Amino acid sequence: MNLLKIFSKKNLTFFAIILLPFDQIFTSAFSGFSYWSPLRILTIFLTLFFFQYKIKHLEPFKSIILLFYAYCALAFISVLWSKNVVTGISYSAQLLIMLLFTIVAVSELVRDGQIVRKLTFYGSIFGGIMAVLSLMGFFSARELTLEHRLTFTAIGINAVAISIGFAFLMGISYLFLQKQKRINIIIVLVVSLLMFYFLIRTGTRSTIIGALISLAFAYTLSFSIKLKYFLRFALLLTLLFFIFNYIIIEKYVSERIATRIVEVSVDDLDSRFNLWHIGINWYSNNIFGAGAGNEGVAYHSVHLKEAHNVFVSSLIQLGIPGFLITLFVSAKLFFIISKIKNSSYKFAAHLIYFFLIMQTLKSI
Repeated sequence: MNLLKIFSKKNLTFFAIILLPFDQIFTSAFSGFSYWSPLRILTIFLTLFFFQYKIKHLEPFKSIILLFYAYCALAFISVLWSKNVVTGISYSAQLLIMLLFTIVAVSELVRDGQIVRKLTFYGSIFGGIMAVLSLMGFFSARELTLEHRLTFTAIGINAVAISIGFAFLMGISYLFLQKQKRINIIIVLVVSLLMFYFLIRTGTRSTIIGALISLAFAYTLSFSIKLKYFLRFALLLTLLFFIFNYIIIEKYVSERIATRIVEVSVDDLDSRFNLWHIGINWYSNNIFGAGAGNEGVAYHSVHLKEAHNVFVSSLIQLGIPGFLITLFVSAKLFFIISKIKNSSYKFAAHLIYFFLIMQTLKSI
């Protein structure tokens, strides 16, 4: 009976959510088996139970889920005019699986009053473990040096950095929750600082700056003007600033990596804007879009594969309807978060939301 409880749908769903952002690291650890990772199999298994849940019981997320259904339907329809039909079907199928898994996850976990504490605690712990293993070179095929950014076998460094970035913000969220055990706070603080060092070693500007901007917005929109919250936030920023400077001064990363993080040139911004302009210009001559998963068609002339902007990508792939759905979902999520009454929970939700928005824009 206890064994059945351990492997209940709720526990399996919780486990899948904690590990889902790190699924791609499986590619580095076990090259050649990326499409058969245990986590993907678990996710697909859990989606088989989606029919047991009714969308009308998923308020306040009902409208968002319906919009995602529309997005998936549009993706499958776009296969009819996709430049690459196989890619279109594969991409649409992945969207559908993630949607069905989301329905299962929300249904199973939304009733747990302690779910935010559990997700933020265990999410940060697992992120810290992945950060340490990465710093030790466990996922890299070559020897790591302080002169170079971290590398990963068969996966881009930015994708891994974003995953660790989410875990880092989960840790920060946990530190702002009330009535936590002191030992848990110390553990989360330590793993969060390790993840911060990992992010610096990756040299991924969008992740580091995105996390800091998310912190600023989330704090401003979540907490009332109270001394205890202000002191806690000021202490956190001071600690992160001190650690960053110490790492640079003591040369735990090279000057080249440090410069990459702190300097945002006009050329960097222009290159992003140019990518978006190319995509939008391509769409103006192809109003049906390239089809799901086929945005690379728009960038064939410049030998690139994507717009580095989810909103522009949606426009290129699925046209105006896809773009509007993406925009409406973003706006609806912000509205739902603004209605959260618990300040600590609102802070956690705002952190993840703004970090997600920063990564979808990828403008830095």
